[in-house]
Amino acid sequence: MNAPNENDKKSANNLLSNLELMLLNHVRFTDEYLEPVRRFLKIRGFSFDSEEFCRFDEIERRALRLKDRPLVKYIGLARGEPMQIRLIGGSLFLVRAYYHHILVTWKFDSEGKIRKIDSKIKNQKETKYAPVCKGAVYPLIYVNPRESLNWKIADVKIVFLPEELNAVYSDFIKLGREEKIDFLIKEGHKKANYLERCLDNNWISQPYIKLNAQENQRPLINIKGDRDARKILSMASQKQPFFEISPYSTSGILKYE
Repeated sequence: MNAPNENDKKSANNLLSNLELMLLNHVRFTDEYLEPVRRFLKIRGFSFDSEEFCRFDEIERRALRLKDRPLVKYIGLARGEPMQIRLIGGSLFLVRAYYHHILVTWKFDSEGKIRKIDSKIKNQKETKYAPVCKGAVYPLIYVNPRESLNWKIADVKIVFLPEELNAVYSDFIKLGREEKIDFLIKEGHKKANYLERCLDNNWISQPYIKLNAQENQRPLINIKGDRDARKILSMASQKQPFFEISPYSTSGILKYE
């Protein structure tokens, strides 16, 4: 096997520098990015104790540590709307804050389709439905696809619809149970589309709170450099969902075109 020439070394340095820049920007990546560089180094004849392979090994170790660390939270204002994005295990969580005490979270899978909706009520009070505790998270719906990949139909379990949501969405109190679930599902995709447009047009600003770097909080605009999160967000922004409730009103069917 021939030793690597100067062009090989230059190309290797560019590839390794790109990976190091991704790590610097807290972008998580896996073998999808590492394997092509590893293969290039082997084919071009770099020895395992070469400077280039040592750099690659260090990048791989750092990538694994980053993968296992608490995930980055992208926080900011999308044209004035408080939003937060997290990427966990291939799923994207979009959080919208309302009135500083109500949070609604949409969980999108790797195909950009909704798998769960939660609400978090920060104040403490009794409602006619159930006691609402400070900081408690209440699942609204669970979505169970009938197929594992490229699914179009899923069963939906309706868990809880706190009355606080009536204050968040105008005319929400006038909607029936089926219409409320349909609204919440479509609202998640609308928020994804809204955030996409804000990112494309640089309509992102910082929140009024100070971000905590030790808790991996990053400016929302930084999501532009997170390839995986942006991919799911883009797919979610284009989906067209349709929901219909079952006769028992505690479950239903979610369909995607």
